[in-house]
Amino acid sequence: MCNGYVARECKENCVAAGAPCRGCKQNIDRPGLRMIGMFGTFMGEIEVATEANKYGATDKLADKDDEITAGVPDVTGNFFRFHLPTSTLPIGRIPSTGNLIGDVFTGRLIEELPLISGMMGSKHAIGLTLDVLEAYEQGVKNQEEPIEVSEKTKSLRTKLRELEKEWQKAIDTQNLATYKKVSEEIRKIAGNMNLSRLTYGGFRNPIEREDDFESYHGPIFTIYPGDYAYGSVKYSINEIGQVTAFSMEEK
Repeated sequence: MCNGYVARECKENCVAAGAPCRGCKQNIDRPGLRMIGMFGTFMGEIEVATEANKYGATDKLADKDDEITAGVPDVTGNFFRFHLPTSTLPIGRIPSTGNLIGDVFTGRLIEELPLISGMMGSKHAIGLTLDVLEAYEQGVKNQEEPIEVSEKTKSLRTKLRELEKEWQKAIDTQNLATYKKVSEEIRKIAGNMNLSRLTYGGFRNPIEREDDFESYHGPIFTIYPGDYAYGSVKYSINEIGQVTAFSMEEK
């Protein structure tokens, strides 16, 4: 369950970079109980329904769209963002794509794609995450508000792709010393092995304390519906930024 709804005093810059808060550092006592209390209050005010809504989301709050439902159109993708959107419990989720990757990504908000790809990409996580980011960045180059990617960002991404190759080789050869060394270098740039620092147009927080963060800061970006592809990935998003299709070539 996402604890972003009860998080506070976070030192990261996810929201400033246009990504939803998922409550990875809640900085509060007993976040689980606070979430239960929030849900109890929430559900006491409105009717809850389980069928997919007209936006193609995985769940909705009520049979008729009201102000609250419009404000949270994708409950499973936000409150339960770490569950498969095609879960059969309760009944009413969107049909399976027939592919695990597609099932995980379809129904999510585009801002969440790098968060999820970094967590589930295994030894291909860096390439997958960067392909996700660059598919959209390159796809909106001719729009009114394109995403500008700085040279510093490009150089850091190139370094991460190089490190991924070294990391994969260390895994394949079971070279523990190299694995540890390369993992540390990846964490330094990406924040951790889930790559939580990566976002569209740049990074979420400074890599070095003395850095000029503005030279690689990830901006808040505009959503443009359409089909996007780069490298190993292809995906489509609708007018509210939900992923309606996602596929990845096998590596």
